[in-house]
This record gives sequence, structure tokens and C-alpha cells, in this order.
Amino acid sequence: MIKLFASDLDGTLFKGHNIDDMVDQMIREVIKAKKYFVMATGRQMHPQQQKDYNYDADHFYIIANNGATIYDGNQNLIDKSIIDPQFITRLMQAFLDVHFEFIDEEGTYIRGTKEEYLASHTRKWPLFYQMLETCHFACEPDEILKRDIVKINCYIEDLALYQKIDEFCQKHNSWVVNAPFDKKQIEITSAQVNKGQAIKKLARRLHIADEEVAVYGDGGNDLVMLTEFVHAYAPLNACEAAKKAAKKLVGSCEEHGVPLHILKTLKQEEV
Repeated sequence: MIKLFASDLDGTLFKGHNIDDMVDQMIREVIKAKKYFVMATGRQMHPQQQKDYNYDADHFYIIANNGATIYDGNQNLIDKSIIDPQFITRLMQAFLDVHFEFIDEEGTYIRGTKEEYLASHTRKWPLFYQMLETCHFACEPDEILKRDIVKINCYIEDLALYQKIDEFCQKHNSWVVNAPFDKKQIEITSAQVNKGQAIKKLARRLHIADEEVAVYGDGGNDLVMLTEFVHAYAPLNACEAAKKAAKKLVGSCEEHGVPLHILKTLKQEEV
């Protein structure tokens, strides 16, 4: 019997980038059945960004920053994994002109000015301007190093530069891992951090066995999660690696494949 459902958001649970009526109904049905629902995302999901998710606090959790932070239903941070400041220092020294986003549980810290940062982003995704609300610009390195940084993001269009940063992370793989959704996005967390380990950590806290967990994901940052659990599903629109890692495929996100599969599972377990 499944006691905990955990799903990636964009491209998996959401058709767009926000919750809709079908997803909302599904989450409420999971909670009504006295089971747990977990949003497992690469997003920052600071408390102010969680204001649209008003569910039973005892049965709703958010795993954010690819597993580096876990929030309960009251938007309280209950677990975090920080990046070693020594690595952050080396990264800043190695790539002086790159506008990395250094993220903690309160906000995002950027060395460049707002104007410089905006000029470096030709791609502005739907949540870009919402993310800007939590940004602090023109930050000195010492200010960043005082924060408990849980994730470092950066969008890189220059393939050669991307490879240099990725290789830098691989050379420091005892400290960090770069697990991006796609190959233009840098998403750095502490070495042992991923959505899979965060879900296991939360499941243990709730006294739930791994075989009582169902997970859903579509991208590169979902691969560990999909391989760690017996009940692992990818939507038809998922990347090929996610499809191979998953145990089964469900309908695409455009057809609400994941919420429909979860509702079907709930009905089957009623019998």
C-alpha cells in the first residue's frame, strides 16, 4: 500500500508552472485518504513562494532545491544540507564574471548588479520574475560566505563555459554535485544531496518504508529518485534517461498523467 506520494513539479505534476484544479483536487484526495503528498522540486521554494499551497499541514511537505531543503506543511524548514564554504570560495575565485545564484532558506544572493544579471539572461522562464523578488544583488563574497548556502544555480548558454563549470564540480565531487534538469542549467548542491535521499529521510521521519512510497519525475534531477524506489513513474514527456530510470510510464503532463495515476492508485487501494 502506498502511504506517501512524491512528485516533481514542472513537466511532471504541472502542465504549466503552477498548480491547477486537477492537481489541487488530487492533493486533497491524497490527504483525505490520510496519506502524505510531497512536492519534490529543484526550485528554491522559500516560504513566501509557498503561499499558494494551503493544505493539511500534517500530510503535506515540500522538498526543494533538489533535496537540500525540506519544509513541513506550516512552511517550517525541518532539514537542510549546506554547501561547504571552501567550495563556494573556490568557485567564486575560479569564475569571477559568472552570475551564480547562491541560495539559502531566506533568499538568493548574486555578486553582480541587477542590471548585469538581467543582461546575462536571454531566457526568462515563467517563474523568473517571481524568483527576482527574493534576490539580493551586488553582494560581496564575505556576505555570501556568511549564509548557509544550500544550492547554487546558474543558466549558461555558452557550452564551453558550461563544461568548464561542470568539470570544476566533478573535480570537487567530494564536496558537491551538479544535477541539472537540462544541460544549460547549473544546479549545484552538497555531494550527497538529491531528491531520492531527501524523500527517504522524510519517509523515515514519518515511519514509512521505501516500498510504501511512490515517486514521479521527468528530468535529469529526478534520476536518483526514480532509481531508488520500487514504485517509480515517469510521464510520457519525460527525458529518455528518466524514462529508463522509471519502473513504469504514465500519461504526459499535458494530459494530467501523474495526478490521474495517483487518483487511480487511491481508488485501487480502497478495495
